[in-house]
Amino acid sequence: MEEKQQVQEYESRLGAEMEGRSTTSLDSIDCFHGFITEEEAEYRLRECKIDGALILHAEQNSVKPKFHLSWLPSTNNSVKHFS
Repeated sequence: MEEKQQVQEYESRLGAEMEGRSTTSLDSIDCFHGFITEEEAEYRLRECKIDGALILHAEQNSVKPKFHLSWLPSTNNSVKHFS
């Protein structure tokens, strides 16, 4: 029973933190849909202010789907792009 209470307390604290975040942040609740460029991915990663944030995005005008992963490491402020 104590474990269940700890989980409920954690979930309520997490819910309070999520309410305090900007609506433009990226997290497990907020999702962006559509095609974006590497520059747009970089902008969104910097704006979300979440350490270690990732964005998976695809090229719009590509015959064969090309996916890219953009990552903002928590150790520095330089976005890395992987194809």
